[in-house]
Amino acid sequence: MKFAIVNVVWGKDYIKFFTEVSLPLCLSPNNLGYLAKNVNSIYCIYTDEPGATLIQKSPMFKRLQDTIPIGFRLLTHDKGHIMPISHNFALEEFGNGRTALVFICPDLLMADGTFKYLYETVKKGKKAVMACGARVSMESALRDLKCKHLHPGKEIITPRELVRLALYHMHPQMRKMFWSDKNSYFWPSHIYWNAGNTGYIVHPFHVHPLLVVPGAGVEPKGTIDGDLILRSGIQLQDIDLVTDSDQLCIMEASSSIVHPIDVHVNINSVEFVAGWAKEFADEWHRYYFKNTFRYHSEDLTNEWKDVERKANEAVDKILMVLGDKGLLPGGK
Repeated sequence: MKFAIVNVVWGKDYIKFFTEVSLPLCLSPNNLGYLAKNVNSIYCIYTDEPGATLIQKSPMFKRLQDTIPIGFRLLTHDKGHIMPISHNFALEEFGNGRTALVFICPDLLMADGTFKYLYETVKKGKKAVMACGARVSMESALRDLKCKHLHPGKEIITPRELVRLALYHMHPQMRKMFWSDKNSYFWPSHIYWNAGNTGYIVHPFHVHPLLVVPGAGVEPKGTIDGDLILRSGIQLQDIDLVTDSDQLCIMEASSSIVHPIDVHVNINSVEFVAGWAKEFADEWHRYYFKNTFRYHSEDLTNEWKDVERKANEAVDKILMVLGDKGLLPGGK
């Protein structure tokens, strides 16, 4: 089995964050270096020609080059569609059933051990690893990262440290996706429950396919967290759902200025969420939603059990309205 890391790095701001923050964390001891030592791998960067030049000028590029083979895939497409276009190119190039595609992004924050976990999971025969993270405010999180986790030659963050960072620097948009918030974000693809000051629980419809082993001819209609798994023909037993942040932890850093907050509806409405899911969630998305994803900066306590019970009550009501409580993908 070969590994191909797919990263779409487009525009000066994303390139800067990629080379100064995201890439150093990916080069921590149990990430890219561990992968490259254990399996044939390539790191594919999808960008344009000016972007490739900027990336190669970065001091961190030399470290990447010394760690893993790199392949630039130069593109000229419109910025607004560059992510799905690049992913489809990667699926076309590596969709042979013998390559594990790892889909990451330039604003990704990755805890140490992520690539080690992916490698070991594929060794067990899994064909997909599904992970759910959170969105942090880039501006404030960056100060914390530089102070505590991005020392030259020692760029590393543990899963629990990354969850703690997300709690301290939670993106305003994410704050509006908690079930207890009466004035919430209108797109309930993820619904969160607060578990005190040490973490949170999430029931997501859309889960990121961090790793997929696709066959030939797979082309999702939209983004990869849409219908990629459905179109790949991957079976339930072939999927690893990362439901505990101690297993693997990733987060996305976004500017709160670039992502304004929409607060038009009450996410606590069972009817609203079920209505949204009928239109935007396929059978796989509904299956993910049934599962409890735990993100914690300390050991789990009895308090979490009460939070999980309340979350499951709401989830059960939504699934009852949808009419598919208890079903698995494929109607089983």
